Amino acid sequence: MRIDRREVVRYLGLRSGKELDAKWKERVEEAVAEAEELLRPALSWRTYPVAQVGETKITLAGTELTVTGPRMVRRLAGAEKITALAVTCGPALEEAAAAAFARGEYVRGAILDAAGSAAAEALADEVNDAVAAEAQSEGYCLIPRVSPGYADWDLAVQPQLIRAAGAEGLGIGLSKALLLIPRKSITAVIAWVKPPGAGVGGCLACPRTNCRYRREGER
Repeated sequence: MRIDRREVVRYLGLRSGKELDAKWKERVEEAVAEAEELLRPALSWRTYPVAQVGETKITLAGTELTVTGPRMVRRLAGAEKITALAVTCGPALEEAAAAAFARGEYVRGAILDAAGSAAAEALADEVNDAVAAEAQSEGYCLIPRVSPGYADWDLAVQPQLIRAAGAEGLGIGLSKALLLIPRKSITAVIAWVKPPGAGVGGCLACPRTNCRYRREGER
């Protein structure tokens, strides 16, 4: 898996639009190349029909996973299907970053950590792309993915979300605070919506004109 150097630079907080000097470019390239060797990417997702929508909870058919909280229910309004996903970069990369920090190699550690963040997001985007293709073929649009801890969706749902995504074998665990281990992992849901008039074609009918998954020619 190739890690996007531009995303790594963004996660490092370096100013966008400003060219890195040769020394920084070399440091970033060296650490990111190392990160790519340490990656053990894994991903899984499953899609479920929405069974029931209440004021504070969305229930899905075929899984114990529920989406709870009035704000989350409003955010996913109109969903007919929901995809549960989980991705991870594996533990080796963040272990290398931690070891670098422990040795006082702060720049290298920071770049490795940023590379892990960029890689995890890229894996989640890979799932998004696959789900988007399937959704579009059925005339649906996607609501951008959202993870536990966002709005009023409690982190306590993490175990159910991991199971719903079929990710039990990916090596993702949870801390006592219900944070993902390895840290460079993501769990989330993606809602499928079919807006009024979707019969003319999912992307043409969808009001989300700035969606990154919108078909070319339908923007």
